[in-house]
Amino acid sequence: MRLIAFPSRGVFLGALWACLTDAALVLAALVCWADAAAPPQDLPWKPLRLSEPPGLATRYQLERAVADPARCRAALRAGGVGFSESPPRRESGCSQLDAVRLRSGTTPLAPAAPVMTCRQALTYAAWDRYGLQPAARELLGEPIASVDHMGTYACRNMYGRSDGPRSQHAFANALDVGGFTTAEGRKLRVLGQFDGDDRKGAFLRRARDEACRWFHVTLSPDYNAAHRDHLHLDTGPYLRCR
Repeated sequence: MRLIAFPSRGVFLGALWACLTDAALVLAALVCWADAAAPPQDLPWKPLRLSEPPGLATRYQLERAVADPARCRAALRAGGVGFSESPPRRESGCSQLDAVRLRSGTTPLAPAAPVMTCRQALTYAAWDRYGLQPAARELLGEPIASVDHMGTYACRNMYGRSDGPRSQHAFANALDVGGFTTAEGRKLRVLGQFDGDDRKGAFLRRARDEACRWFHVTLSPDYNAAHRDHLHLDTGPYLRCR
């Protein structure tokens, strides 16, 4: 009977190590090639660039940026978004921490410059540039001049109940949008127009759909009666789009 000789353990491990080394070198070469040739918005290790169109990695780049206060502010500055710092504030289980006020470089909010977390501000800027304004040009034929909101910070529980979990508004981490004003002065309101068959209704629903791509939670009149007159947008710990 003929015996089959198997390689020793040392030889096997050496061959395995050589294969892994070769694979690592190939991977490194591919990363270097991609870093030089691929659009930065397609590369997850690149920083978020609001000046670039959205790409394969933009959503991940946004999530990485909002998770770090310094990186969040760097992304705003690099994207031409002007902001001022808002002092920390705490009251009755509510807080305004890591908060800013947007001053320029995005579609103005009305009333102007509400306080919000940096993560909320950067996400608003992404929605504005990547979703809101392109939708307005496509469906309305003109840009949005202002986003008309109903507040960002309010020290309260969800739905204003006497008990229960705090709303993201209690941490300046939410924005309630009641409508929009176009460059030509047309008013679009969530209340009464969201379900319309005209271009206004189509735009309002598209604005909601685009917000779902960037905010963690987007709630509209399709969610419940409490949101019949606004879009609730937040970057809290939960995920929901309706």
